[in-house]
Amino acid sequence: MESLGSRFDEKLYEWKDAVEKGAHKEEDLYRQLNDAKSLKDHELAMKITTELIDHQETMHPGYSFTGDNVDIRVTPRQMTMKNQTSDIHLFQYVAFKNRVSGNHLSNEIPNVACKDIPLTSFLPSVSEQQLLVNELTVLVGHKWATYIPSLKWFHDFLPKHIQHNHMNETKTKTEKVILLVEKTQSSNFAPFSVLLFDVNKENCPPLLRAIELYQHSWQS
Repeated sequence: MESLGSRFDEKLYEWKDAVEKGAHKEEDLYRQLNDAKSLKDHELAMKITTELIDHQETMHPGYSFTGDNVDIRVTPRQMTMKNQTSDIHLFQYVAFKNRVSGNHLSNEIPNVACKDIPLTSFLPSVSEQQLLVNELTVLVGHKWATYIPSLKWFHDFLPKHIQHNHMNETKTKTEKVILLVEKTQSSNFAPFSVLLFDVNKENCPPLLRAIELYQHSWQS
């Protein structure tokens, strides 16, 4: 089992390295851009801005972590005073490569305090409300067509998917890395503990250390 888990997180480290290299170059370009602006060299600033945009489009899109509890109840065939039902509480942790990149978003610190922004600015505009109605029409229409036999013909006239700006990205298969760990103290259940984190009180620190290990070092 241990040999099967060898280099299981290699792809995740490749993502981590790519993100850090891209972030360092982005920071350097921002520094150059600020210097050009301070010197009022507009031609150089435009050149660096173009290079920055091109770099952000090709940067690694980043990755995120998700997980869920896995609870296993083992009931012995022969119950004795020492051989009782065992409840095993585990946590499975998976890393996902982002399909939609947020590298184009600004890193600048907001120059307006939240308390100074009127609440009405967060209300959806008329066009946003209409967009919501159009999308709900498609969703509700498909539900009616699915559960009301007389409205089944709706399927032929409703679009199969709600169009958005990231259709191409969401069509691709998500890349993931299942984070395997060493055997936990539950040695009697090695096949499970190789694949899952044990969240018993004594074994929480290894889980936290693993999360810390895979985080971007440039953010710390």
